[in-house]
Amino acid sequence: MIYLGLRNTEKQKIIIDYIRQNDIRHVVIFSGEIGGQIGKKSVRAPSRAFHLDIEEIGRNTELEVIPYQYGADAPNSVSDRTIEQFGWAESIMYRVFYNLLGRIDNSYLIIYNEFMRNKNRSSLEYNCVAKYSTQTEHRLVFEYFPIIDEIEDFMILADLDSGQAYKGIGVNDFNFENIKISGNRREIEVNEIKVPIIEKDKLAYRKKALSLFDNLGNKDPDTVPRELHIWSGKLKKSAIDPEQQYIARNARFKLPNVTTYKEVQFGDYVLIDFPARQLELNDYLRITGNEQLNYLSSGLPIDKVYLQQVQELRERSDVIYGKAGIYAGECKGSTVPAA
Repeated sequence: MIYLGLRNTEKQKIIIDYIRQNDIRHVVIFSGEIGGQIGKKSVRAPSRAFHLDIEEIGRNTELEVIPYQYGADAPNSVSDRTIEQFGWAESIMYRVFYNLLGRIDNSYLIIYNEFMRNKNRSSLEYNCVAKYSTQTEHRLVFEYFPIIDEIEDFMILADLDSGQAYKGIGVNDFNFENIKISGNRREIEVNEIKVPIIEKDKLAYRKKALSLFDNLGNKDPDTVPRELHIWSGKLKKSAIDPEQQYIARNARFKLPNVTTYKEVQFGDYVLIDFPARQLELNDYLRITGNEQLNYLSSGLPIDKVYLQQVQELRERSDVIYGKAGIYAGECKGSTVPAA
């Protein structure tokens, strides 16, 4: 079962009900994470912004909680009733993969929670966790948005839900009646806050754009809009209100009320810059709980480029919502599925 657009409290209620109704004895959760790295000599822990509260789930289902420790081994054997959680990077670790593979059976519920972190449908992480999905019929997939930035991304969720039963099939050839989908439609609205600029600013922008193109050479063409976006941000500094919270692509403003996407928390922000990657913007909306992007716009062409990208993302997401039968203003059956 795939659930779209749910908050953690909604997810956990569904999980608790599913455990109770299906005599689940073990739960393994794979949650997406931001950052983090497991090396031979050092470990850098990630943000756990998307992790579910396994303590809460355990209390309500009488499951023993196996504490989460980033980069640790998965136990070879466990007690009679358990719940445990792993992250994105751990999904490909031998000491996690093989230990779980050796004990997962139909008494297990496998949960993929905000796990669409890579656009490559054939990534090692997806291939590894797909093995678990073939060992139990009990699977739940939770994802806030139906795609990262392209319509075909949805098939990653279909793969997680089915153990890659539809591998090689694209969205256009996929029969959505073959899977169960529920949840809320999340539509990105933009509130464009105009920042007045003068003719001198427009001339400086054009000069900067020409300079970037002239010196592009063999560089990635995407460096031009990225650098123009950062450059144009300085024109917005005068519009920053000390009573509001803002978010920028980096820490160049050096103001106490301007944070970066890596440090964002639940709450309301005004965007000075859009992030470099679409996944970062998706994460921002997941973490803050915002339904609307309040954006400082200079009205320059580069702002229009990023605003158009948001509109295109919404249109692509709408394609999936339509195929899944999830329409605006309603929650499509976010109840516990029959196993």
